[in-house]
Amino acid sequence: MAAFFSILLFLIQPALPDSGGAVETQSRQQVQQYAQAIKDNQNPELNAWALAKVSHSTPSLRNYTATLLSKPSYSNPAFGVLRDTALTYTQQIRTLGFTMRSPLLLVEYLLAETEENKKMQIVQQFEQQIGYPSSRPVDYSAIAQALLNKSSITEDMLPANRFHPLHFFLFLDASTIRSNIISEEYLDTAEQNWSFSHERSLKHSMGIAALYRAFYEQGALQNPLI
Repeated sequence: MAAFFSILLFLIQPALPDSGGAVETQSRQQVQQYAQAIKDNQNPELNAWALAKVSHSTPSLRNYTATLLSKPSYSNPAFGVLRDTALTYTQQIRTLGFTMRSPLLLVEYLLAETEENKKMQIVQQFEQQIGYPSSRPVDYSAIAQALLNKSSITEDMLPANRFHPLHFFLFLDASTIRSNIISEEYLDTAEQNWSFSHERSLKHSMGIAALYRAFYEQGALQNPLI
């Protein structure tokens, strides 16, 4: 849990100098913990994302990750994607989405990809080859289309009254706030309704980080000199 909280801080605050290699050492420990969590089938999608994010922070971490995941004990198909140093972060997340059959990672790919034609192609391929879960309350198909069309994500697609890991990816992406894909009203509903247990958990850390980043972006828009 501590390792995942570290990556949240890495995402929402400026990078600090790596004094004496401490950051590199901590990052290698994170890589090990995320890999073990995937092996243990503990939140595999989120840990695969976290592993991809951390490993792409420096070339040395990419090489370390590739060497670690080349060991025979790392046989999960996701590890084959995560140790491929030829893939960019965006390519890796896209491939993981298909390998892990994860609409959550598909959404993260759509947020990371800059080429609109590629986004449309991948969404069509995912719908044909994988499909979306039929259970509610999250309508991944509608969310994917909203991101393609740059239209608002509504509570019918993703309820705002309870935290979902998808909120983390959507709120951490500055463009969803700036383009009003996530509206001020939606953020207000989340702020008023989200609650977490006192015990620090993966869900708690993600929810707090998501709200922090979203309101930071909203504040930056209203007060651009801050």
